[in-house]
Amino acid sequence: MAEGRGKLEWAQTSNLMAMIVNVMRDPKKSKAVSASEFNPYTNKKHAGKAPLSILRDIWCKQRKGEKV
Repeated sequence: MAEGRGKLEWAQTSNLMAMIVNVMRDPKKSKAVSASEFNPYTNKKHAGKAPLSILRDIWCKQRKGEKV
């Protein structure tokens, strides 16, 4: 029950925060903000970050090519 209440309160708070930011922004310089950007309960994808498995494969391939 506590988690559900926290989600509800964060949904309301993040909507208010997004509304305030969107009212105060310059439409020519920035784009609109969504409420999910402020809500810690929403799942966010990290743009531009590779999973560790890809980074491990790249690093291991470089290490194999080096002379020891």
